[in-house]
Amino acid sequence: MRMMNLQARIGSALKSKQWKGLGPLLKEIGFADRKRALITLQSLHQQKELKRALPRLLSLCAESPDPDRALDGFESVASAPGSVLSSLLPDERALGILVTAFALSPYFTTLLVRDPQILRWLFCEGGINTHREEADHRAALQAFAEPIQDLGDLWSKLRRFKQREILRIGLRDLGGTAPFPEVAQELSDLASACLELAYRYCYTTLCAEYGRPPVPDARQGVEPCGFVVLGMGLLVVNHLQA
Repeated sequence: MRMMNLQARIGSALKSKQWKGLGPLLKEIGFADRKRALITLQSLHQQKELKRALPRLLSLCAESPDPDRALDGFESVASAPGSVLSSLLPDERALGILVTAFALSPYFTTLLVRDPQILRWLFCEGGINTHREEADHRAALQAFAEPIQDLGDLWSKLRRFKQREILRIGLRDLGGTAPFPEVAQELSDLASACLELAYRYCYTTLCAEYGRPPVPDARQGVEPCGFVVLGMGLLVVNHLQA
């Protein structure tokens, strides 16, 4: 009921375009920088697809942990070249998750500004509903990265895949879809999959150029040398849970 009344009050103020009169209302619902919020609202109001959704958007921002940051984040992503954010407005769940993300994570906002098409994959193609086991991460990364042209191409694809997956995992966390143990496990599995692909590509490339490095073996003579990747941080979640 409170949100419906709030939306009605915001809608009435926006319909009359009395921007200065919106200042006290913005202060009442939790905006700290009313002047900046008004400028952002005017910018969003000029976009036809967003105009009708502004009362609902403002009420969601008011319910978020940081209304100012939530509104700024929404405007940044909505204005990014190639943005599909306006197409998600009818999706209440998507809008609620995104407003929370904009309020809590400038990093998530930055990722979506850089590549707003990720929103289509997340909310239109089911990415947000996907849970991956470790083998799923490896298979998804392999499909995403192939074919690998060179080392620079690999780094670029690893970075883009990691950012996409961190968004998926993080938004599932913020949206209440995934419990914390699942979130921690997925982050660990993602890190493991990225390291494994990087290791396999680099090791194969170096062996093709220089041959496999030998190591003396007291029993069998010379054996091919192994390779160790020492993972810390997110990779140790399995050991912490053991």
